[in-house]
Amino acid sequence: HSLIMQRGLLRLCGLGPSWQAITQHPHPIPRITGGGGGGKRYLMRSYGMDKRHYSTDISSKSTSESKPYMITTPIFYVNGPPHIGHLYSALLADSMARWQRLQGRDVAFITGTDEHGTKVEQAALSKGVPTLEYCDIISKKFKDLFTRVGIDFTDYVRTTEQRHANAVTSIWNKLVSSGHIYLGKYEGWYCVSDEAFLTSLQVKEEVVSGQKMMVSIESGNKVDWVTENNYMFRLGQFCAPLLKWQEENPDVIQPKSRLNYVLSVLRSGDLGDLSVSRPSSRHPWGIPVPGDKDHTIYVWLDALTNYITAAGYPFDKEASSSTTTATTTATTNNDTDTTSTKVYQSNPWPADVQIIGKDILKFHSVYWPAFLMAVGLPLPGKILAHAHWTVSREKMSKSKGNFVDPSRYIDKYGVDPVRYFLLREGALVEDGDWSESVFLVKFKSELADTYGNLVARCMSPTLHPSKKWPAVYVPSSSSSSSDSDDVDGAFVAAMNSAYEQYDAHYKSGEVHKAATVAIGLLGKANKYFFDLAPWTLAPGKVNENPSRLAQILYLTLEAIRIGTLGLEPIIPKTTEALFNTLG
Repeated sequence: HSLIMQRGLLRLCGLGPSWQAITQHPHPIPRITGGGGGGKRYLMRSYGMDKRHYSTDISSKSTSESKPYMITTPIFYVNGPPHIGHLYSALLADSMARWQRLQGRDVAFITGTDEHGTKVEQAALSKGVPTLEYCDIISKKFKDLFTRVGIDFTDYVRTTEQRHANAVTSIWNKLVSSGHIYLGKYEGWYCVSDEAFLTSLQVKEEVVSGQKMMVSIESGNKVDWVTENNYMFRLGQFCAPLLKWQEENPDVIQPKSRLNYVLSVLRSGDLGDLSVSRPSSRHPWGIPVPGDKDHTIYVWLDALTNYITAAGYPFDKEASSSTTTATTTATTNNDTDTTSTKVYQSNPWPADVQIIGKDILKFHSVYWPAFLMAVGLPLPGKILAHAHWTVSREKMSKSKGNFVDPSRYIDKYGVDPVRYFLLREGALVEDGDWSESVFLVKFKSELADTYGNLVARCMSPTLHPSKKWPAVYVPSSSSSSSDSDDVDGAFVAAMNSAYEQYDAHYKSGEVHKAATVAIGLLGKANKYFFDLAPWTLAPGKVNENPSRLAQILYLTLEAIRIGTLGLEPIIPKTTEALFNTLG
């Protein structure tokens, strides 16, 4: 299987030069343009009594949208190299972005790395390298991995960039001028591992290695009691507005099971003011508070701002000209390849979808919208908090040393098989589980057998020695109630329902369900093909029937094409090769 995957799905399926000669399809599929988007895709829409084939160009469905479709990943913390959980977040966003591009939408797809905070300093120290150099190394690992697997982002933001420091400084100044930040005293629990301030209701005592200690109830990580003179954000003032926003927009937090958690946090009455700075004597690695070098801006206010950094914040010229440039030369990287690769038709903010892991839901559904409300910016359309990944049903952790390096499996099996498995097995509610044995089974049964072998068999030269595909579907001369009509009609009905299902699943982020629809359709195509045994109708056979053979082959390839459309955002290299081969 390893060798097969390295050589790619198409070689496995035996696709060869005979495909290149098939140019008679009534609606040839154009080659995919750069980034997997822009090419028109036609879909069978209707199959009535007159047996006519109708097509709809789905690339025109959303071109009236004026604002670019904006989708973001969490920016990934550089206290360690990327693992499959990070890659899944990015792939989920990539597949959703690709689906939007197929419909003609301009897309702003933002990802990047979060490079400030105590954990980053500690990680650099453990490696014996300067902190900024460490950030450069780890951020490059993320970016290189994403590029390798075809994640087609339009902007990669690093929080050590000057443009980001300027955006953070601007939002800070606006929060101060509007009275939402004040200098006060913080006494309470702080978790270094989570970079989070916690209340007494969010911690508990546990015995770890024979010692009593306080830990975060949510993460299980150790917490410390701290007393500091910090800048505080008036978070408590936004409890009622946040509740109203989420109650009036029940679909803004997805999946819906996550909404109950957020509402419980807001209704708990425990939403006090939030410390948004740390003493620079203890936490120097970050963006300094404007006008107060004794304080460093809290890593989450810093990190969350990246989403509007990518959108060009501050948005108005007056704010831009009056913004004090952050004095962060010690923490600003020299990476010249981090600016946006895309000029958008208009300001993409607010984000249509913000993809995060379920562990950082509070920061994105409470802190982030509160900051946005405070500076008068619109709120995101949807916060999509996906589940995590386990390894052989065990939680990934540094202590267990069971983090899965995706590059190892990409080297072994190729890009698209890894993309397929993560997007097929990952989900929003239930944790995905990484298992190499299940990986191999999924590849063989679904991609190789259901998909690849069907393509090879239906295109066998013995079934169409002329190497020409029938130009149209020619109906049977018998009545519309014939057995062949019933079989064909049921098959076409399955094709007709595919697009709506793809569209719903890609828009909701349930990409694994889109894959299920595509593989299910291809499974129906296999059954249709083998039940009707077209090889028995080929020229020279006893039951030779060229017209029926043409019908079967036409509809089978149509199903392959529609199934491929549904898989394109998931395995773009494979589907691009197949579309190009079809002509």
